[in-house]
Amino acid sequence: MKRFARLLPLLRNSLIILGTLALAIGLAYLLDRSTDRQEAKTIQGVITPDEDVTAAGSSRPTRQQTAEEAAERNEYWLFGLYRNDVLYVQGVMHQGDEGLIGSLGTDLHHDFRSVFGGRINRDEKPSPHSDLILSAVLASLAEWQKADQAARQARGEAPLAEPIIPKAYALYQQSLTVDREAAIKLMDELLALPAEERKPLAAIAKYRRARLTMSLEDWASLSDEGTKQRLAAIRVDLGSVEAHAREGSLDPAQISENTAYWLAYTRCMILPSERLARLGEADFAGAVDAYLRMPQRGFANAVNSCMMLAHKLCGEGYFQPALVDEDLRMLVTIFLTSGGSHNRERQLPSDVLVERRRQWLEALAAAKIPSTFAPAHVAILQLAVGQWQACAATCATMSAGDPTRRLLLSRCNLRLSGDRDVSRAFLDGGSPRLDLTASAKGFTTLTTDQTTINPLDPQTVLKRVHGESGMLALSAGDILTALRYFDEGDFFMESFYLGECLLTIEELKDYVDRRQIPPNKGHGADDYSYHPLVNLRELLSSRLMRAGRLEEALEYVAPKLRVQATNYVLLRRAAERKDVGARERADSHWRSALAIRQLGEIIQHSPFGLSWSSGDGWYVGYGYWPRVRLGQSMGGGLPLPMEIAPAGKDEISRLLSWQSQHIDQADHSERDARYASFRHALEAARLLPDNDPAGAEILQYAGNLLKYREPKAAVPAYRMLVSRFPKTPYGQHAVAKKWFSPERPSPPSDILSR
Repeated sequence: MKRFARLLPLLRNSLIILGTLALAIGLAYLLDRSTDRQEAKTIQGVITPDEDVTAAGSSRPTRQQTAEEAAERNEYWLFGLYRNDVLYVQGVMHQGDEGLIGSLGTDLHHDFRSVFGGRINRDEKPSPHSDLILSAVLASLAEWQKADQAARQARGEAPLAEPIIPKAYALYQQSLTVDREAAIKLMDELLALPAEERKPLAAIAKYRRARLTMSLEDWASLSDEGTKQRLAAIRVDLGSVEAHAREGSLDPAQISENTAYWLAYTRCMILPSERLARLGEADFAGAVDAYLRMPQRGFANAVNSCMMLAHKLCGEGYFQPALVDEDLRMLVTIFLTSGGSHNRERQLPSDVLVERRRQWLEALAAAKIPSTFAPAHVAILQLAVGQWQACAATCATMSAGDPTRRLLLSRCNLRLSGDRDVSRAFLDGGSPRLDLTASAKGFTTLTTDQTTINPLDPQTVLKRVHGESGMLALSAGDILTALRYFDEGDFFMESFYLGECLLTIEELKDYVDRRQIPPNKGHGADDYSYHPLVNLRELLSSRLMRAGRLEEALEYVAPKLRVQATNYVLLRRAAERKDVGARERADSHWRSALAIRQLGEIIQHSPFGLSWSSGDGWYVGYGYWPRVRLGQSMGGGLPLPMEIAPAGKDEISRLLSWQSQHIDQADHSERDARYASFRHALEAARLLPDNDPAGAEILQYAGNLLKYREPKAAVPAYRMLVSRFPKTPYGQHAVAKKWFSPERPSPPSDILSR
């Protein structure tokens, strides 16, 4: 009891606090509810535009889209286009043999835009979804009820307690709560009302009845006659919507115009293609023509509609309509060369795709389609199914300078003869003889992936040609020729592999000087956000900088960094002077440490070398490309097949020599500028007198750079701190705790000169 009595004051105080808190929360709630706030009003069935997230209350300024940005956005949403990097013209080395002998493919969306883009309707209109239509019906009902109340008031009648809902509106609303068949009957009843009663909703009712009937699930069980009758009724309904709209019926989101595309749907998509054709109800060519005129209504647009038709025809293997109509023939062809869209749901399974490609080629041959029809795409299909002789024969009909022809003939040759020199000649645009009558005796490499190109954009394909030429030249031991091909084709990492790992500095410098590579080549708006170096000039600058040839390096550094890089070089040279005092040299070292911390990730970066992680420390990472050329695995699996373009003795010798310096005895500063900054900071502290507070602060800064990343590498700074600066605060902490202070000072650049 005595213990409980001692607790009473505490309990009483706690209850008072809780009561006060509850009262405060209650008052805040009431105040909030009574305040006239501008809240977003949500009305069921009404779709409002998205709010501007950068409007009042946001600190970020709004920016109106430029016309170019708006057009690019529309193209993205319409065609599903990503950037051109979806076309894998780059990255030939990490593909191994597949990059030289594997199948080619196209990107459906780029092909579609190239072939049909000029005929596509790019107008945007609202999607006639159920919410929008219901909103229009409810708004119309509200207007009718308001007019009815006004009329009653004008007649001196008392207002109704509950507004009247006309039968047409009641039937429509009821149809939204029942199953399809019941809803169809309610639409029948609505359309049977007297003309004036049904007029406001006649167009919507016809549209709804047609759409509901189309979605019935008993089509497969209907007789042919029953199917034809149902299709006829649907088309009558859809065909009459426009007339009802002209007479004053509601036409939300212009559903009267949208009926044209549902009519096309009934001619191509509603039933299996073969059955539609057998019943005489199909018009696939007319459907494509209608779809191309279709405006954008959200997901429903010309591109998606045409692609779904292509997927249907190819999935079913029903190609007859495509043989007699040029648009359909091209649509099916680009669908099969691509294997479908970016959307996996529209991609055919691999075994089905192979079979459909064979069937389509057979159908084209049987129909005697002229060889002038899409020869590049046809040849790509022939290569994909292993018809190498036929592929080479088709290539003979193409222009001799066509880069797609070069890629295809090189692959056919590697399969048929295996002669690498002949493939190099084909890739260079030559026409060596290729025996199409002999059986294949070349490389038998099994491939699963395909290289995606755009045959309708020769410039991008030509880059791929350069990349494959580079691989064959490299395998032949012609490193400088390989570098020229990789450079011309913008094969970024392949060029860097040769320039960093295989060539001497003098060889690289001679190449860069002769090629006269523009200083800004490769620069965009990324501002070094991804790749520290973006061309061979900058790689040369980095190699010269790392070799201590600082003034030469400045000639090749990126223009936007030249001022800062020059300042760093001047500081480095000032720190080396013997005619100035130790503190002045220390000041130059310290300023160098700060400068290289900002610039080192670029101006002395090596594109290959060790990677770092918190768990493993420094290690040979997944992105270390040179291992591919040594026949090693990139990711722990089996090594890439390199039978076609293996590394020669000279390449391997040069690569192993480079690895001994940059992997086995790596200088981590070429992969992490903190190490270079650390060294400069140590040199600055070494030139200062014992127990100089600035020296201790600089050493603490240096220790912080590496003490978490690589504690062992930070030890020299710790030892200098405890041996030379033990009487400073940072030194005293290091002596007492046997390590650096947890503080993170940022000494100013003039700490040694002020």
